[in-house]
Amino acid sequence: MKIKVLNNKKMIILIAIILLLVILITLIVNGINSNNSENQNTVSISFNKSEEEIRNIIEKSGGNFIRLQESAEKGFSCDIYLYFAIDLFDKDGNSQEFAYTNLINSLVKNEKKNIRLIDTSRDITIRVYYNSDSDFYYYTINGEENYFENHLSQKSLENYKKIPETELTINSNEINEVIKNNWNVDNTVFGTKDSLYRDYDIFHEEGIKVKRISGDIFNIVFNKNYSSEIVNGLRVGDSKDNIEKTLGKSNMQQGNIIGYKNKDIYVFFSDEEVSVYRCNTYKYDEFESLLRDYIDSKISVKEFTNSLTYLWDDYVEYNYDSNYVSLNYNSQGVSLYLTRDDPTNVTIYNNYNNLESISDLIGSNKITAELDTDGIFSTEISRLSNEAVFVDTAGLPEYTGNSERFVEIVNNNNVEFKAKDETKDISCRLTEPINSYLWFSDTIFIYSIQNKGIFYFDLETRTNKEIITGNQTYDFNSFENGILNYDDNENIEIGSD
Repeated sequence: MKIKVLNNKKMIILIAIILLLVILITLIVNGINSNNSENQNTVSISFNKSEEEIRNIIEKSGGNFIRLQESAEKGFSCDIYLYFAIDLFDKDGNSQEFAYTNLINSLVKNEKKNIRLIDTSRDITIRVYYNSDSDFYYYTINGEENYFENHLSQKSLENYKKIPETELTINSNEINEVIKNNWNVDNTVFGTKDSLYRDYDIFHEEGIKVKRISGDIFNIVFNKNYSSEIVNGLRVGDSKDNIEKTLGKSNMQQGNIIGYKNKDIYVFFSDEEVSVYRCNTYKYDEFESLLRDYIDSKISVKEFTNSLTYLWDDYVEYNYDSNYVSLNYNSQGVSLYLTRDDPTNVTIYNNYNNLESISDLIGSNKITAELDTDGIFSTEISRLSNEAVFVDTAGLPEYTGNSERFVEIVNNNNVEFKAKDETKDISCRLTEPINSYLWFSDTIFIYSIQNKGIFYFDLETRTNKEIITGNQTYDFNSFENGILNYDDNENIEIGSD
């Protein structure tokens, strides 16, 4: 067999072709790498914060930054790989939502992009979404919305224990009379009404204030002016040790509030008051039918809330606008806060008396549960919090003077009064929004109502009288030597009678 040998010329041509192929392949590979490098560089361009800024934010939270890269998931600008500083829940099962939300807010501030935060060591993927319509961020954890609420709800359901009833002997004549008449009595049961304060009828001399909802008594509060025994020989101002010695350890405690319930009433003791609510039993069939129809989108939010307020008209709170509905039925153990972003935010509390029939909705995260919280206990906490003085004099003239005996509580130009000496507990309010005001003395309050006049209110006797009437603004400018200057330098003498 003959072997064909290439001559020198042909060999040179072959080598040249091979070299050209090697150069071409090298250029192609370098081009791909260059494109990848450019893609990586676009991450920092598409995300306003630099890697160093991201690293600093994460390390400030106690975590560790790993890398920033183009997102592997469509619709997201980038992926941030990191080690979170803490688990989603601590060893006692407490939510770490606040820490996670703070970190997320710091990372996405001014970005207006969808991003992912990935911690492979904890198997956590957080998808952060930006809603351009509402300029609002929200996030999911491992694909689950309302992750923390849902998991706390599940834990609440698993650990549910109904708050036990305490044997109570009711000593108060007023409470016994109210119970006997199914919580629907007139004010003569309590004494002489002095004023109205934050929806409470005030019976100052008797030491009682009463709130009604839909005509029925909802809450009775006793202060130190009430000297009689209330339950089990206990009075206003008794020590916590004495209360627990008499009634046992409470299942409802927060700060200085300690509470008990039986089949008829809830009773809460605080430093200066004893507060009593009705303990009622409700039928939930119609509510649950409406709730399921709403969750299944068979009825609108308007149909749902309208039907619900018709079914139960004894709501504690009902607020709404075009973006939300807040509706609280604390006696029933139900609250709703429905928004466009979270249209099924329905919460069930410990005093819901038909839990078994909706446990499937809680179990499937259709609604949430806070079964370690009693709805009425939550109401009492809110009541005491709202007793804090809130003064907002924005828009009112600078001159107000002061009183050594009373504090004025101004909110949107509506005025309420509370005694500085809590033992006096004189609380009342003016019935109309005011324009200007001043303290004439410790007990006399001078105020104006636009287009109506200037008036004189005596807090000692809780009586009103006109000083001047007419169709003017009545803006107070100054008050000196008994002369009130108002509007465009008009004057009037203010006397004590």
